[in-house]
Amino acid sequence: MTLALPLALLTYLPLTPNGGVPSNGFLREAEKKHARVAMLALPSLGAIAAATGDNPLPFLSHQELSVQLAFFGVAGTLEGFTFARLGPEFSLKPGVVPGRYFDVPYVEAAEMAEDGVGRAAMLATAATMVALLPQAVLTT
Repeated sequence: MTLALPLALLTYLPLTPNGGVPSNGFLREAEKKHARVAMLALPSLGAIAAATGDNPLPFLSHQELSVQLAFFGVAGTLEGFTFARLGPEFSLKPGVVPGRYFDVPYVEAAEMAEDGVGRAAMLATAATMVALLPQAVLTT
């Protein structure tokens, strides 16, 4: 376990001229993407638990292979569209605004609200998953 973290960091940070340090734009893009996923995941976990009465964590893995392939195929395709925004060495291409995928008016108050709600959703989703994990492991 002691070696796991340094090895994980070495595999995450490739040897690049800037030492693999992500740009601020890249970090904001990643934060916004993770926040939006968490804002969808948290109510989804609750809905799955309410509808099935079971632990929602192993829900997808208990589905048929075709359902799993469709889910990951759609998710991978959507993720693939975001690759065009990325530049070299953990950066965004020039002119790309982090988190903006469509040409919509910029409202600073809305951006700040999204950031706050997204950060809370990331923490709540992580806490929910950690709380449900032991039950998921023991019942699977």
